[in-house]
Amino acid sequence: MNLRQLKIRARLLLCFAAMLVMAAVLAGIGGFGLHVAQKALNGITRELIPANNITVGARTRLLESTAATATLVASIYDSDGMQRAKADWDKAQLGLDKAMDEFGAIAKQKESQDNLAVFRGHIGKYRTAVGPVAKRILGNGYGSAQDAFADIKIADESFAPALKMLHDIESTLTTTSETVFTKVDGLVKTIFSALVMAFTACCVIGVLLAVRLSRSIVEPLRQASHLATRIADGDLRETAAEADAGPDEAAEMMRSLSAMQAALSQIVGQVRESAESIQVASSEVASGNLDLSNRTEQTASSLQQAASSMSQLSG
Repeated sequence: MNLRQLKIRARLLLCFAAMLVMAAVLAGIGGFGLHVAQKALNGITRELIPANNITVGARTRLLESTAATATLVASIYDSDGMQRAKADWDKAQLGLDKAMDEFGAIAKQKESQDNLAVFRGHIGKYRTAVGPVAKRILGNGYGSAQDAFADIKIADESFAPALKMLHDIESTLTTTSETVFTKVDGLVKTIFSALVMAFTACCVIGVLLAVRLSRSIVEPLRQASHLATRIADGDLRETAAEADAGPDEAAEMMRSLSAMQAALSQIVGQVRESAESIQVASSEVASGNLDLSNRTEQTASSLQQAASSMSQLSG
């Protein structure tokens, strides 16, 4: 694009608009990167981290349950110990119910909901296996701890799968979190590289545009200044070569200087012609005066001769 085809104000506005566009591009790249990174981090903070905390809490409550059952069996001859162990087991079950409810509130995917249903089933079987044994222990229905331990071991068939599920879910959440963090880190690096490249390109384009704009304004002004200096020095031979080079203000000034130069040249030409005419007339006047002087001398000489003749005739 030839900037000389635009007025200087239009060039400045064009450059300003180009800078705004480049700034908007940089802001858009940065904003997009921040939006994607924020979305990924929100997924971690709102879903993965809470789910991981709930899973860890549920695993802790489940381990507390099995520890309470072991204490219940070990305290078979201690009534107070059995009551405390049963209270701890009940408290652990309340914690499990709370964890399952919290996980159900944030479980949006079908797979997570299915896993929660399976886990509830394991916990239900575990409680079904432990409940009668605990009731019988509290009622002193066992003669030895070995018999009670043998019956309570039946609960392991449901306890082990439930504990494994929690461990697998915790591992999956940890792996997913690490994967998301890795992706976010890679995305941030990519966005940073894109910003650096875009910033470099904008700087190069801005410098080239500024140089071209300055040349389109300075060069015509420099030519106009040179032409005005030559005219001031009395040299009217040089013409404004780029007087019609565009519609901008510099071209208008060059055309005005060219018109002024032509007018001055015409005036000087007329003055020269008048001076030459005056010189010719002066030469003619001088020649006439010389001829008149010669004739006057001749007349005077003739008069003198005539006077001499008359004098002689009188004598």
